[in-house]
Amino acid sequence: RSDYLAFISVSSKFDWHEYLTLAQSLIPRSEPPDRPNQEMECRYRSSISRAYYAAYHIADDYARSNLSYTPVKDGSDHKALADHYSFLWQQTKQEVFDDIACDLNSMRTKRKAADYYAGKAIGYYDADECVAAAEAVIADIADLMAGRK
Repeated sequence: RSDYLAFISVSSKFDWHEYLTLAQSLIPRSEPPDRPNQEMECRYRSSISRAYYAAYHIADDYARSNLSYTPVKDGSDHKALADHYSFLWQQTKQEVFDDIACDLNSMRTKRKAADYYAGKAIGYYDADECVAAAEAVIADIADLMAGRK
């Protein structure tokens, strides 16, 4: 994380890791209730959204600075970023790029459901999976930054 903090001091002011910290704090550490109430579902939905955006922005910052990625700055950038990592996997066969692409795509699907579809039930396991995927993406980016992958 210190490598990333040094990196963001140049590229931006907000530390996107704080979104992940918030996402983690929104889901209970103990076994979830069988039937979440509205407050719990709101927490799960918010957790998914914040986890996704933490991973997305960290992966985006890294790709723009290190992987010749140029976002268009519209709604297509979310898919385009995952596609860029997938393209890099196809070119280099470095599995880390495929892992990042798959996790970004999975989280984006969950985030859209959480943010836009009131009729879709969102539960503890959805949020927990999304937070775990965000943690994995962020760890992969840290490893790339440190030259470990």
